[in-house]
Amino acid sequence: TGLVWQPNDADTFRATASRGVQLPNIEDLGGLQYAVSTAPPLPIAITGVPTIAPTIVNNYEICWDRQLSALDATLRVSAFVQSTDGAVSNIGAITYLPAVLLLTPATIGDSRAEGLEIEMKGQFRRSWRWGLGYTPEIITDHFASSLVTKLFVVDFQHTTPTHVVNANLGWSGGRWDVDGFLRYESSFYGLAAQGS
Repeated sequence: TGLVWQPNDADTFRATASRGVQLPNIEDLGGLQYAVSTAPPLPIAITGVPTIAPTIVNNYEICWDRQLSALDATLRVSAFVQSTDGAVSNIGAITYLPAVLLLTPATIGDSRAEGLEIEMKGQFRRSWRWGLGYTPEIITDHFASSLVTKLFVVDFQHTTPTHVVNANLGWSGGRWDVDGFLRYESSFYGLAAQGS
């Protein structure tokens, strides 16, 4: 849902609220079960959990657009807050049964993102266009700490850059369009497979 207010020709204000539901898939619910290893001393299998709950995502945003006629450009400033409740890890729990070790999905906790988006875009000499944007974003995870979450990592907080800058310059003429893009991301951790 959203609310838009335009007090004059140059300014537009927006407020939006949205909610998303990520439902478990057939595998998460236990519709499939397959063996990872059949080797002794204990076979390993992956399956699902019929009672696993959906993940709920809520997003709130306020935005201000300003037409800059002197530059033939538009300025947009927006602030957002997004919460993810009940995040699910595909392999979030280990269950030891007498004849098999089961790897199953589990709800591991919540995550919250807060940030700004500042963007300017415009054109000049009819054929040229440009854009410049900056997004600072802080993500805070509240995930359960266990052996499983350490082995099968879910980590939005440390694998997302805090600062992102985008710039572009383009030209159009006749049937030709040429665009160049630059992107800067502040340092963040990556996830790599063992042995790579």
